Amino acid sequence: MKQVSFYLLAFLGLTFSITAQNIRLDQRDYQHYLIDRFEIKTGKQYPGFHSTLKTYRRDKIDTAYYDMIADGTDKSALAASLLLNNNWEYITDDAPESKKPLFNFLYKTPGDFWHDKGKNFDLHVNPIIHFAYMNQNTDSDGTLFQNTRGVKVRGRIGNKVAFFSSITENQARYPSYIRRYIDGTLTVPNQGFWKGFKDTGVDYFEARGYISFAAVKDLINIQFGHDRIFMGNGYRSLILSDFSAPMLFLKIETEVGKVNYTNLFAELIADVEGNTSGLTGRSRYPKKYLAHHRLGIDIGKSLNIGLFESVVIYEDSASADIQLGYLNPIIFYRAIEQSEGSQDNVLLGLDWKWNFLNHFSFYGQLSLDEFVLNEYLDNNGWWANKNAIQVGLKYVDAFGLPYLDLQGEFNTARPYMYSHKDSYGSFSHYGQPLAHPRGANFTEAIGIARYKIIPRLDLTLTGIVSKYGSDEDGGNWGGDILKPNITREEDYNNETGQGVENTLFIGEALLTYMPKNNLFVDLGYTIRNQENEILGKYNENWVSLGLRWNIARQNNLF
Repeated sequence: MKQVSFYLLAFLGLTFSITAQNIRLDQRDYQHYLIDRFEIKTGKQYPGFHSTLKTYRRDKIDTAYYDMIADGTDKSALAASLLLNNNWEYITDDAPESKKPLFNFLYKTPGDFWHDKGKNFDLHVNPIIHFAYMNQNTDSDGTLFQNTRGVKVRGRIGNKVAFFSSITENQARYPSYIRRYIDGTLTVPNQGFWKGFKDTGVDYFEARGYISFAAVKDLINIQFGHDRIFMGNGYRSLILSDFSAPMLFLKIETEVGKVNYTNLFAELIADVEGNTSGLTGRSRYPKKYLAHHRLGIDIGKSLNIGLFESVVIYEDSASADIQLGYLNPIIFYRAIEQSEGSQDNVLLGLDWKWNFLNHFSFYGQLSLDEFVLNEYLDNNGWWANKNAIQVGLKYVDAFGLPYLDLQGEFNTARPYMYSHKDSYGSFSHYGQPLAHPRGANFTEAIGIARYKIIPRLDLTLTGIVSKYGSDEDGGNWGGDILKPNITREEDYNNETGQGVENTLFIGEALLTYMPKNNLFVDLGYTIRNQENEILGKYNENWVSLGLRWNIARQNNLF
């Protein structure tokens, strides 16, 4: 079969006749939480919303805005103003006006440092700042900090093309457990290329962005760019999360009535080269590709079910090219594999979300890497019966108390899940898992309580309990997805958590105050206790104080 590069695929997507566009919220934006809770309060799905596909489209959130207005409380009024200030071009024709613009041309609207809107052009520019200080009980390597500066831009050209870009320069010195992760994997969580900063810090530059347009108005939307993508309704995702580095992608979304069909094609980095002082970049890193499609259907007004299929396309120890057969959006990838003589890594599964009783949302995911029914029924721990399961429940306005929101979630992945016979074929990007940060061979329970104390002050309590198995030197018990699974220890009698036993508890209390639109002050206290049956205990805790402007707080609790 003739092979084509990823860039040709993107070009084919751009040749559609374009008629409209949309831009999405940024990764882990606080607005996601506000929109989610109000959708749950309706007891149904917002029309055309499809919350499994993160991040949310700005042109689809007006329903949530009007629900917040209708709620009639001071807390909801502030939430509504946040949505209006940050997405006004999609909600109203008239920009909200600031009471006191800066120099008469900056912050003319509360949500834009600078903007210009005309008949055929719309541009919004905002600075990005994240300064954080952390004091850890066991650290002797200097001050822990996060220092991020940058800019983000979004806009539209006519009624044809929309665009988004975010560029940041970053230096950080992380808590000890993240530094151990960096030393062990040679990667920085959420990031791509990096280099060392002074003794134990890191320095990295992050550039994300995309263009967006509609090939068929109100039916087919296309995005092409470089960003992270999250699929799911939980704290974690067992399909595709934003834990790894941004990736080059082409995404095609088709909506017909209650049906949403998503095709995602992404270029991934198969391997990296470096040391504990950073990645070298002396040669071009080998590439592989991800082809993913999901069919989501709204059943009634409150239930959404999605079926998905993913494949990592690779060649042994060399860069791969996407084969034309994988671009077929309908035929199953496993059938294409067989016709191509390929043994690429394939996942199948489903996800669901059910909003009910105007307070609850029941969600989850099931991913299957390989599955043989007879081996499963024999209950013999066959290594290749690989699966991952997520089950979660959200409870908003818990016990009748407005803005007390609770969430419980359980995640588990069997040994060798997401791995392949060749490390290049694993579900990974830039040396990091594409799904759960832990990789595989774990169980995890998460509890989250959120309460809006006053309109501008939120308290979030997070607790995570996990058990997982790791490897002794030279072993492979199925937790490290980068290790070829042909080096497995046993064919049978495998069980989740096998190998070197680890228990982990993470607790975090976080107070977040928003004095101005998109300006946040964070005060947090975090405990992380890990016990490894061979290496012993790692007990860490730290206090953090941070200032964020137009940027979300990173999720580094793993």
